[in-house]
Amino acid sequence: HHLQALWTLVTMEQTAQSPVKKAQLFNSNEYYWTAPLDGIRFGGTVSGSYALNGAEVSIDTGRQCLYVPSENYEFIYNTLLDYSTGYYNTADGETVVDVVTSEHVESAALVNGYWVEIAPNDYLNTVTTEYNGATRSTGVCRLCVKESWDKKWHMGTSALVGYYTEFDFHNTQVSFTRLSAGTKLEVVAGTRPDRVLGLSIFTFVVLSSAIA
Repeated sequence: HHLQALWTLVTMEQTAQSPVKKAQLFNSNEYYWTAPLDGIRFGGTVSGSYALNGAEVSIDTGRQCLYVPSENYEFIYNTLLDYSTGYYNTADGETVVDVVTSEHVESAALVNGYWVEIAPNDYLNTVTTEYNGATRSTGVCRLCVKESWDKKWHMGTSALVGYYTEFDFHNTQVSFTRLSAGTKLEVVAGTRPDRVLGLSIFTFVVLSSAIA
């Protein structure tokens, strides 16, 4: 059950270093912790920022990766792979990236009015192998971004690394706080980007003309 999984995560996070700032992000319904997802950003620039219309994101502690709705998946997938030096798809459908995570872009999601960092280490998982009794890196990473099974975005446990994540069952809220010893960016309030993901310039001009 999701609530049991969430409680387990809370217990683990309470042993982490004291938080420096708290940002309430998610509200709970009966089964999931969900919030509006107003935008996505690549590289921390205005040109890499996109608004999302009517999108929602949930915390799903039963999964690891970031899951993107089909209407946005191809764009997100291709944008992240643009920063790789090469990649290939395995027989079981995994995308393996031939690049170190430091060469990839810092991304962020605008969750309920707050920018939450999605670091390269969150969506790129190092592929390891066992050699002479030791675990070693193979030099490639698995892309931990998948197509969602529904119209929601789903944030798995890998995106929570580096944050003190507090699940408040009494007030049915979740808060994210950057760990002071971590490398994640501060969770800060932000505004919805002007450019809408999936809306072309031609469509924008036509709509603007029609409104005028």
